[in-house]
Amino acid sequence: MLTIQALHKQFQQQEVLQDIDLHVQDGEIVALLGPSGSGKSTLLQCVGGILPPSSGQIFIDDTLINGESGHISYMPQHHCLLPWRTVLQNVLLAQELSGTVNKDEAIEWIERIGLGDYLHAYPHEISGGMKQRISFLRALLSPQSLLCLDEPFSALDEITRHKMHIWLLEMWKKRQKSILFITHQIDEALFLANRIYVLSERPATIKAEIQVPFPKERTKELLETEEFFQARTKLLNLLME
Repeated sequence: MLTIQALHKQFQQQEVLQDIDLHVQDGEIVALLGPSGSGKSTLLQCVGGILPPSSGQIFIDDTLINGESGHISYMPQHHCLLPWRTVLQNVLLAQELSGTVNKDEAIEWIERIGLGDYLHAYPHEISGGMKQRISFLRALLSPQSLLCLDEPFSALDEITRHKMHIWLLEMWKKRQKSILFITHQIDEALFLANRIYVLSERPATIKAEIQVPFPKERTKELLETEEFFQARTKLLNLLME
């Protein structure tokens, strides 16, 4: 699916990413975890073609995509809903651009995330958390097979965030897309991801690659187990080094 080889990114004389190597397999969820300002968002922007890498290579399958957009579905930290489009129209935008619209599925998932009463509302009529959920749903329902999500749950309260975790895993099980996401939450990374890449301080390098030791089927009870606590402690110690 996604392969990144020896990626460097530099702004003027400041190096942000240094010799990054990582991969995401088909149908895998991978988390990027690291300090604030380490370059995680820059890395996702390089993958999405928003920023060209200074050197190195980015492949989707066997296709080199350096500096090219349109190969992935990218969700930035803050929602990018179009103010003149309704909730439903915003969710359908990526599908419309690709010519593969499934309106019934979009309505079904909008209802499942608790926003069925807002199908025809405009962005200024809904809360910030609702906007984030709609932006997230638009990315998940896009036709691209790789989703890059930049802190997709950061604007949500704790209860809604956990509900969205369960929903994401349910959606992923149904659609089997590959997901590369940024988070600052250790619990979130362990609960959602199959693997975790830990980034160092800037200039960011890959500090560690962690295989998450839990089965694919995950429920909220996992958070209360001794195994989860041990994995969390190990990861926290690694981040503190």
